[in-house]
Amino acid sequence: MKFLKKYILFPKRFGIFPYIWMIWIIYPITDLWPFNRVDTIIPTILLICFLWFYRNGYSVSKALPIWIYGQYGIIFVLTITNEWIYLLLFSAWEISSLPVSKRTFHQFLAGYYMTLVVCMGLLMALDEMTPWSFTNQMSIVMVLFLILSPLGGKSVANSYRRSQQLRQQNSRYANLIKRGERERIARDLHDTLGQSFSMITIKSELAAKLLDKNPDQVKNELKEISEASRQNLQLVRNIVTGLRQTSIAEIMIELADELKLQQISLMTDGEGQTNKWPHDIQNILADILREAITNVMRYSRADQVEVHFTQTKAAYHLMVADNGKGYKAVRKDAMALKEWQNAPKLSVENLAFKPADLGQSSMCNYQRRDDSHGNQNYFS
Repeated sequence: MKFLKKYILFPKRFGIFPYIWMIWIIYPITDLWPFNRVDTIIPTILLICFLWFYRNGYSVSKALPIWIYGQYGIIFVLTITNEWIYLLLFSAWEISSLPVSKRTFHQFLAGYYMTLVVCMGLLMALDEMTPWSFTNQMSIVMVLFLILSPLGGKSVANSYRRSQQLRQQNSRYANLIKRGERERIARDLHDTLGQSFSMITIKSELAAKLLDKNPDQVKNELKEISEASRQNLQLVRNIVTGLRQTSIAEIMIELADELKLQQISLMTDGEGQTNKWPHDIQNILADILREAITNVMRYSRADQVEVHFTQTKAAYHLMVADNGKGYKAVRKDAMALKEWQNAPKLSVENLAFKPADLGQSSMCNYQRRDDSHGNQNYFS
């Protein structure tokens, strides 16, 4: 396996593009077939050498100029013997995908165009053709493809490299977020449970000392220890409940991946402001979003879904719309209504569905009551 990775397979960082261009090898192989002729020996050996130079060019070592310019030389010879000028496409996409400096790329590019001009001139001289007749024979598309391939390949390689760097950066951010969450949990545990357990330890030691001297005082100490233990237990439950809450950002990442697999495009509006919304509101909205988007993927036959977040002084609003087949009416005993009716702080009279403006899409309205503060938060 190490031999394959080191000498045969292309480096993973270049993706599948080097393998895709190997399809072009079919053309010279068909020209050489069958291999029982004497005149195919030298082209076959040169073709194998070219593929070896092509593979080693992706290793990006100090010998890189040898592998690149060596390809140009082999192509020049094969153009004379077999008119395989199209092998330059291998070199064109290779030099455009290599992570080299601009100066090095421009040097390889200059060598490429010099080889292309020389090979085209050589073919015209051998076949006694004018530039116009040569272009007609090779087709204008092929000529333009040979000319523009290094530049187009460079654009594709830069786009692929940027997307790869973006994925790596997102992974780093995710690790930082996890680290920050761990530090927050450790800080909360230290500031709350740590002090409480220290107090329990001190009172336990005091109770042991007072056991013989003042038994009545021991009862009071044990009572306080028992009360502190109950408070700590409730505190642990609150911390665990807080950890189980899902933010809107987290659920949107999850849903975006699921929608992408279903080939449904997702558009959001006002998502950035939800980071400042209270955690309990985000947790309820996350559950609603999960159910709503799941229904879109299962039943709507849509290829586009929009999620809008808005906020007023008295309410938080959520709107989910898709361009699916829609509906004319909703049964009062619908399963979604029954499920959300039993949700905490949500009641059926505060939940409604109706057609929206985007095709035959759907929109959901939610209302949440916060009885402890005497006000209302509406989700719509």
